[in-house]
Amino acid sequence: MSPLPATRQLLDVLEAENCVLRRLDLPAAAALLADKQHAIELFDRAWSSQPIPPQPDPELGSLAPLLRAAAAENRRLLERAMTVQRRILSLLAQAARDQAPEGRYGAQGSQRYTRSESPFALNARA
Repeated sequence: MSPLPATRQLLDVLEAENCVLRRLDLPAAAALLADKQHAIELFDRAWSSQPIPPQPDPELGSLAPLLRAAAAENRRLLERAMTVQRRILSLLAQAARDQAPEGRYGAQGSQRYTRSESPFALNARA
Protein backbone atom coordinates (compact mmCIF):
# COMPACT_ATOMS: atom_id res chain seq x y z
CA MET A 1 0.00 0.00 0.00
CA SER A 2 1.30 3.45 -0.83
CA PRO A 3 1.49 6.24 1.76
CA LEU A 4 -1.61 8.15 0.60
CA PRO A 5 -4.21 5.39 1.12
CA ALA A 6 -2.45 4.22 4.29
CA THR A 7 -2.57 7.76 5.68
CA ARG A 8 -6.24 8.13 4.74
CA GLN A 9 -7.07 4.81 6.39
CA LEU A 10 -5.29 5.72 9.62
CA LEU A 11 -6.97 9.12 9.67
CA ASP A 12 -10.39 7.51 9.17
CA VAL A 13 -9.84 5.05 12.02
CA LEU A 14 -8.56 7.77 14.37
CA GLU A 15 -11.56 9.97 13.57
CA ALA A 16 -13.95 7.06 14.18
CA GLU A 17 -12.29 6.25 17.50
CA ASN A 18 -12.28 9.90 18.53
CA CYS A 19 -16.01 10.09 17.79
CA VAL A 20 -16.83 7.22 20.15
CA LEU A 21 -14.34 8.39 22.78
CA ARG A 22 -15.99 11.83 22.88
CA ARG A 23 -19.17 9.99 23.96
CA LEU A 24 -17.11 7.82 26.36
CA ASP A 25 -18.46 4.76 24.54
CA LEU A 26 -15.60 2.55 25.69
CA PRO A 27 -16.95 -0.75 24.31
CA ALA A 28 -17.22 0.84 20.85
CA ALA A 29 -13.70 2.24 21.19
CA ALA A 30 -12.40 -1.20 22.18
CA ALA A 31 -14.11 -2.70 19.13
CA LEU A 32 -12.02 -0.39 16.92
CA LEU A 33 -8.71 -1.56 18.40
CA ALA A 34 -7.97 -4.21 15.75
CA ASP A 35 -8.77 -1.75 12.94
CA LYS A 36 -6.53 0.86 14.54
CA GLN A 37 -3.63 -1.57 14.96
CA HIS A 38 -4.00 -2.72 11.36
CA ALA A 39 -4.10 0.87 10.07
CA ILE A 40 -0.99 1.74 12.08
CA GLU A 41 0.86 -1.29 10.67
CA LEU A 42 -0.12 -0.37 7.10
CA PHE A 43 0.87 3.26 7.67
CA ASP A 44 4.24 2.24 9.11
CA ARG A 45 4.90 -0.23 6.28
CA ALA A 46 3.86 2.26 3.59
CA TRP A 47 6.13 5.00 4.90
CA SER A 48 9.11 2.78 5.69
CA SER A 49 9.06 0.94 2.35
CA GLN A 50 9.38 4.04 0.16
CA PRO A 51 11.67 7.03 0.26
CA ILE A 52 9.96 10.37 0.75
CA PRO A 53 9.68 11.96 -2.70
CA PRO A 54 11.24 15.40 -3.27
CA GLN A 55 7.85 16.68 -4.48
CA PRO A 56 5.28 15.05 -2.20
CA ASP A 57 1.70 14.60 -3.31
CA PRO A 58 -0.24 17.79 -2.41
CA GLU A 59 -3.15 15.70 -1.09
CA LEU A 60 -0.74 13.87 1.18
CA GLY A 61 0.59 17.21 2.39
CA SER A 62 -2.93 18.35 3.24
CA LEU A 63 -3.55 15.16 5.25
CA ALA A 64 -0.49 15.64 7.48
CA PRO A 65 -1.95 18.37 9.73
CA LEU A 66 -5.26 16.52 9.90
CA LEU A 67 -3.51 13.32 10.96
CA ARG A 68 -1.41 15.20 13.51
CA ALA A 69 -4.53 16.84 15.00
CA ALA A 70 -6.49 13.56 15.04
CA ALA A 71 -3.61 11.76 16.77
CA ALA A 72 -3.29 14.53 19.39
CA GLU A 73 -7.02 14.47 20.06
CA ASN A 74 -6.95 10.67 20.22
CA ARG A 75 -4.27 10.79 22.88
CA ARG A 76 -6.20 13.36 24.92
CA LEU A 77 -9.46 11.40 24.65
CA LEU A 78 -7.77 8.10 25.55
CA GLU A 79 -6.20 9.71 28.62
CA ARG A 80 -9.60 11.09 29.62
CA ALA A 81 -11.20 7.65 29.18
CA MET A 82 -8.49 6.04 31.33
CA THR A 83 -9.02 8.70 34.02
CA VAL A 84 -12.76 8.01 34.02
CA GLN A 85 -12.14 4.25 34.26
CA ARG A 86 -9.71 4.73 37.16
CA ARG A 87 -12.26 6.91 38.94
CA ILE A 88 -15.02 4.34 38.46
CA LEU A 89 -12.77 1.53 39.72
CA SER A 90 -11.78 3.65 42.71
CA LEU A 91 -15.45 4.27 43.56
CA LEU A 92 -16.23 0.56 43.24
CA ALA A 93 -13.27 -0.37 45.43
CA GLN A 94 -14.29 2.18 48.06
CA ALA A 95 -17.87 0.89 48.02
CA ALA A 96 -16.60 -2.67 48.46
CA ARG A 97 -14.39 -1.59 51.37
CA ASP A 98 -17.31 0.25 52.98
CA GLN A 99 -19.49 -2.87 52.73
CA ALA A 100 -16.83 -5.33 53.91
CA PRO A 101 -17.13 -6.58 57.48
CA GLU A 102 -14.43 -5.23 59.68
CA GLY A 103 -11.94 -7.82 60.73
CA ARG A 104 -8.30 -8.42 61.21
CA TYR A 105 -6.28 -11.28 59.91
CA GLY A 106 -3.22 -12.84 61.42
CA ALA A 107 0.03 -13.81 59.77
CA GLN A 108 -1.33 -17.23 58.78
CA GLY A 109 -4.42 -15.75 57.12
CA SER A 110 -6.82 -16.74 59.89
CA GLN A 111 -9.05 -14.15 61.43
CA ARG A 112 -7.70 -12.51 64.55
CA TYR A 113 -10.01 -11.59 67.35
CA THR A 114 -10.50 -8.03 68.46
CA ARG A 115 -10.22 -7.22 72.16
CA SER A 116 -13.97 -7.53 72.74
CA GLU A 117 -14.03 -10.95 71.10
CA SER A 118 -10.76 -12.33 72.40
CA PRO A 119 -10.77 -15.85 73.72
CA PHE A 120 -10.21 -16.00 77.42
CA ALA A 121 -7.55 -18.31 78.83
CA LEU A 122 -6.09 -18.66 82.27
CA ASN A 123 -2.65 -19.80 83.16
CA ALA A 124 -2.99 -22.10 86.12
CA ARG A 125 0.73 -22.30 86.80
CA ALA A 126 1.61 -20.74 90.04
